[in-house]
Amino acid sequence: MQQTRERGLVGLLIVIVIGLIILGYFGFNIQEILAKPIVHDNLVYFWNLLKALWSNFLAGPAIWVWEHIIKFFWDLFLQGLGNLGDGQGASELMQQ
Repeated sequence: MQQTRERGLVGLLIVIVIGLIILGYFGFNIQEILAKPIVHDNLVYFWNLLKALWSNFLAGPAIWVWEHIIKFFWDLFLQGLGNLGDGQGASELMQQ
């Protein structure tokens, strides 16, 4: 899974670089575009919208998932690491 995530991140970075090259080829200057007040206002509006969406709808379910599901699997993972540190191998853990 980690390898897939790394390839996804590298792929995303490559797509962003290619996109910037294409925009530069067609004469777009990203720095000038982002410096325009209307673009700044739109980005601020979108950021505030995301914050409101998180605060009003997504924070509660995300915190519940984190506290109940992710924490459960994290505790299992730590327990497995502790067992491996005690000298128990994976085959011994499976027999238990």
